[in-house]
Formats: sequence, structure tokens, C-alpha cells
Amino acid sequence: MTSKSSKQSRKETKTDLADGDSGELNMTGIAKLLDEHRQALFANALDERVLALEATCTALSGSNAKLLAKVSDLESRSRRNNIRILLFDVMGEDVLPSPPEIDRAHRALVNKPAAGEKPRAVIIRIHRYQQKERIIP
Repeated sequence: MTSKSSKQSRKETKTDLADGDSGELNMTGIAKLLDEHRQALFANALDERVLALEATCTALSGSNAKLLAKVSDLESRSRRNNIRILLFDVMGEDVLPSPPEIDRAHRALVNKPAAGEKPRAVIIRIHRYQQKERIIP
């Protein structure tokens, strides 16, 4: 429904744009009306684009939160298979008087063993040669 004030403003616009006593609109009046309609349509288009962008942003935020939770869960589960071998505790103080410095450690690059087979070897690089000699006589 159109309010009285908008109907009144339309009437005023038409009478302002009328050409003399003939009651018809002239070209400048028509051009002015077209410009006003273009601006109104442009504002409506921008409003629609902003609303669509807000909806997309909300959906992406929800998806991002779900993906972050999933990544966190996967990382936590992958760490469950890690083990720590305490060489210092296993070897005893007579072999290793202090914990060895380890540069890096990784599994051997072989296929994953089938059920019942020996597990893959772990390769450890000891920082000091003397400590390696104490571990492997």
C-alpha cells in the first residue's frame, strides 16, 4: 500500500514537471524521474548484494568452524599412534649417564607391515658420536 505522503509527493512532482497549462511532462522532467528511479533501483541492488554477501559470510563462518574442529580432531587422532622411547630409562645410567641429544627420528621407508609381522624400524640420529657408541657397542 502506498502512504498518503508518497502519493502527495508524486502529485507534487508531476505538477512541478508539467509543461505549462497542458498538464503533460516535458523531456527534462522525464529525465529527472528516470534518474530518480535509477538511483532507487541501484540502492535496492546494492542492498540485495549486501544481504547476499552477509548470508554467504555466515555460511562460510559456520563451515570454517566445522573444518577447524575436524582438523583439530584429525591431528589429535594422528598423534595417538606416536610413541616415545625413553632410551635413558631403558639403557640405564651405566650406559647413558645423561639423556642423549637426538637430532631427528623417523620410521624406515618401507611398506607398512602386515598383521603379525615385525614393525618398521625407527631411525634415530644421535647428535654426539660418543653417545651413539655407548648405545650400540
